[in-house]
Amino acid sequence: MKHNLQHDTIIHHSNKQQQQQQQEQQQEQQQQQEQQQEQEQQQEQQQEQQQQQQEQQQEQEQQQEQEQQQEQQQEQQQQQQEQQQQQQ
Repeated sequence: MKHNLQHDTIIHHSNKQQQQQQQEQQQEQQQQQEQQQEQEQQQEQQQEQQQQQQEQQQEQEQQQEQEQQQEQQQEQQQQQQEQQQQQQ
């Protein structure tokens, strides 16, 4: 009878340990999930930033092109003026 009681407590104890382990595992899983979510958010942010950067680059390129065109136009105008002067 005594032996039986002891046996019960041992089983009970091991059950408790298992429960604790399970809880700990669950907590770890939760933490991992949270980390994953954070990483995903960060990735999204990075993608957005990249897009913005690309757009900015495109804008800059366009501006440069415009500037070049303006320079060309100015040169042409100068040439035209010179020609006109010569004609006069």
